[in-house]
Amino acid sequence: CDALARGLGRNVEKLGSLTKLQLYTVYHSAGLYAYPVPSRIAPDFDEISCISIAEAQACGLPVVSSARGALPETLAPGAGTLISETVYSAAYADAFTEACLRYMRELGARRQAGEAGLARAAGLGWDALARLWSELFEREIRAHSSNLATLANHFWRRSDIYAAKECLR
Repeated sequence: CDALARGLGRNVEKLGSLTKLQLYTVYHSAGLYAYPVPSRIAPDFDEISCISIAEAQACGLPVVSSARGALPETLAPGAGTLISETVYSAAYADAFTEACLRYMRELGARRQAGEAGLARAAGLGWDALARLWSELFEREIRAHSSNLATLANHFWRRSDIYAAKECLR
């Protein structure tokens, strides 16, 4: 990677390991998030969620990537461009390049994509999922503890005799 970056000259800068704050600072200074996946090293790899695309959307970056794996689910409609051409083909390279250039050249398109990404990112927090899981867990616990005889047997097997007697009473 270092050799390839040096070969591209001053247009490529290796940033190394970054903290989240440093990463988000870079994202906020960028104009677009280009994510050509999968790599030639792992051609069968498909993303199952892609936290980096979620983070890019939260920073208002238009995204250009491949229409593979879970990327169509992760990227909000209108928040970027997913290339459906066969990866590594000339058609893929052309479509990927054109999409990147469009967001670099057309401020309106970049702004619209950024706004769509920000709107999606607002719903990507853990709060809604935590509420859903809490409701599901409570429902399961109630379903599995609604039969007092079964619950008493459970307590009896675990030597909680007082709780077992309370259930049977």
